[in-house]
Amino acid sequence: MCIRDSSDTKSSGGGGSKAGQSIPIVAPAGEAIIYRNFIAGTDPRGIGVGYSEGVNLAFSADAMSLDMLWKGDFIDGGRHWINRGQGFQPPAGDQTMTINRGIPFAILESQTSNWPASADEKLNPLFKGYSLNKNQQPTFKYQFGPVQVSDTPTPATDGSGFSRTISINVPSPGSAGEQLYFRALSGGRVQSGGERSFTFNDDLLVNVTASSLPPFTRNDELLIPVALTPGIHTITINYTWK
Repeated sequence: MCIRDSSDTKSSGGGGSKAGQSIPIVAPAGEAIIYRNFIAGTDPRGIGVGYSEGVNLAFSADAMSLDMLWKGDFIDGGRHWINRGQGFQPPAGDQTMTINRGIPFAILESQTSNWPASADEKLNPLFKGYSLNKNQQPTFKYQFGPVQVSDTPTPATDGSGFSRTISINVPSPGSAGEQLYFRALSGGRVQSGGERSFTFNDDLLVNVTASSLPPFTRNDELLIPVALTPGIHTITINYTWK
């Protein structure tokens, strides 16, 4: 299992380090590697995942949000692995895209209601950890109130982006008139290229290939409604760099 955190003292290649030395973290061929430490651009409980396909992400275990995507090199572990260095380490690669910050699920009174800064009492977030497949690629597991979510990013084999499958298990009906929304994009320019195709900041193509209800844009956000009916509701999103 390729996981690195602040208790590690050497890189995947082995060997000690001198103060200030760079320690690139590299995923083994065909696998992913996980870095759990302070990553610039996400929350203190951020989880970085680097894939051997040359794409990377940062997931917030505070907000339950996939915050950032980037290409190329994953991250430099030198700051945190040498003498317990402090501070947030930025991604080592390029084309970094911050696709969302803050909670990704909320109940809104209407499609024009402001997105909340924190979770409603009915939807308190709870991180449930992650499972790894045979390639050490994680599926993040979390809850918003009674709603259980599994969130699986999968890298494209050509390194062009990610496919992300979000399974939302609604155990019981919501109250009359309640509508749950998933915020797929925020904080940048979202333009529609079709009913399910969008661009983000002119650099990322975003295709919502599966959802029970159609996505829509507003201001700098892309929202996907989720019916609060019992059962499993699936959202599939493809992110591709232009």
